[in-house]
Amino acid sequence: SASAYADESFARADLAAANEVELAVLLATTHGRALKLTLAGQHLATMPAPARPSALAAAPAGHVAAAVPRALLLYLRRNTPTYAWEPPVSLPLPADESTSTLLWTSDASLWALGSAVALWSRAADGPSWSVTFSHSLPRRAVHVAASAEGALLATAAERDRLLKVWHPAAEAEVPLISRERTYDFCYVVQPSAVRSLSWRSPRRHVATTADAANDKSCST
Repeated sequence: SASAYADESFARADLAAANEVELAVLLATTHGRALKLTLAGQHLATMPAPARPSALAAAPAGHVAAAVPRALLLYLRRNTPTYAWEPPVSLPLPADESTSTLLWTSDASLWALGSAVALWSRAADGPSWSVTFSHSLPRRAVHVAASAEGALLATAAERDRLLKVWHPAAEAEVPLISRERTYDFCYVVQPSAVRSLSWRSPRRHVATTADAANDKSCST
C-alpha cells in the first residue's frame, strides 16, 4: 500500500552498461533498518544498517552511502564485472551532527549536509576516509544541488531566501584527493523562499524554484 512506503528513503544512479551506451538504473531504498539495491527492477542485495537511514546517495560507479545516527555508512562496489559490494565502511560523526542529504561527486568523494556541510574523501594511497572540508551552518541545509562535475554546490535552508553557492577558494590550487580542500561561498538573494534547486548550463548558473521564479548567477 502507499502508506507502507510513505517513510522510505530512496536514491538512484544511472550506471553505464558494458557497452557504455545503454544505462541501467541502480535504485537504493530503505526498508526499516535494511538497505535494498535493485537494478532494472532486479533485486541485487540487501544491506543491514544499525538504524534507519535518514539519507541515501547512489553514485554512477555503483557506490551507495547512507546516513544513520552518529555515522555515515559507505557501501563501495567491488571492482568486478558483477554487482557486488564491500562490507560497509563506517565513518563516525559527532553526536550533535545530523545529516539530511548526501551527494557523491564525480571523483567519488561524498558531500554530507545537514547541520554542517562536509566533504569526505578517500586517501589516494589507502582505504581510509577523512573530512577534507567542513563548515558549520547556522541553519540546516534542506535544499541541495551539485553542478554536473561536482565542483560547485548550492545550498539553502528551510524557508531561506539566501542561497549559498560553494566553490573552490580562488587562492587554492586543485588539490589531490588526499589533501584538505578549501571552499568559499557567496550569497544569491532570492525574492522569496527557495523550494528547490537545480543547475543548468553554463555551470555557474543555478536555477531556483521560489514563490516567484528567479534565475541568478553567482560570480566567484
